Amino acid sequence: MRFIHSIFLLFVGSEALRPLVVWHGINDDCAGFTSSLIAKIKTRAPDLYVHCIQIGDTPKIDYRNSLFMLGQKQLEIACARVNADENLKNGFNAFGISQGGLFLRALIQTCPPSEVHNFVTFSAPHQGIFGIPNCFKSVPAFLCRFISKSLTHAAYTPQVQKLFTPIQYWHDPLREEAYRQKSQFAAIYNNERNFNATFKQNLLKVKNFVLARNTEDEVIVPRESSHFAYYREGQGREIVNFTSTRVFKEDLIGLKELYDSGRLTFLEVPGRHMQSPYGWLEGITSDYFVN
Repeated sequence: MRFIHSIFLLFVGSEALRPLVVWHGINDDCAGFTSSLIAKIKTRAPDLYVHCIQIGDTPKIDYRNSLFMLGQKQLEIACARVNADENLKNGFNAFGISQGGLFLRALIQTCPPSEVHNFVTFSAPHQGIFGIPNCFKSVPAFLCRFISKSLTHAAYTPQVQKLFTPIQYWHDPLREEAYRQKSQFAAIYNNERNFNATFKQNLLKVKNFVLARNTEDEVIVPRESSHFAYYREGQGREIVNFTSTRVFKEDLIGLKELYDSGRLTFLEVPGRHMQSPYGWLEGITSDYFVN
């Protein structure tokens, strides 16, 4: 039986593999940390075609743009690059890492390919963030509280929204209306401002949507955002299950339909932000990227 399987792989070759589109996270580029993840993926599938979305002509520019370029501008560039790649014209699998997971979802919603089969996000801030990573470990507690309070009051001003990419998915549960009306990214692509049926329809074309999160993630605050769970409205302590969020209950982007149809999968990955235990990524590759 194993011999027959080997012969099958020999004849099918790389043409049977769907291409993979990868979007890296913040503070990274296609030649940085993400390149090591791609290398792990290719140990399992050496002939797999991988398109890493680079925002800029060089890795250095790509790195800087991950921090400072408006998310919507990044989407425009990514859409043009994906559409220009002939290898992707018949569809692909997708892997979004941290911020790149949120952005890759928005890309699928706004610039849909012919087909996205499996879409995996790893520690992505799907519901946004409300906290400064490692703040209490790196600065005195009183200063951390001051910074957080100042950011809370200023986050939704146009100047601050344009200043730093992550601010565009800052989701203040104490100021939900301000978030919905003034967030320049998360509220838009979670369909919480002006409902766009196309955003929902395009995400529903995905065959499988896989949400992986690190159990000890200290960068995505709250870490449950990677599973579309978030703080209860009006306070910043209690986390409600994703099924209790507005995005799910009103099925704003198709999560409920994906869940009810068995196409939404939740994975827990031991470790801190972006840590993946030995063999985990290889397993993801076997389950979702080689098919």
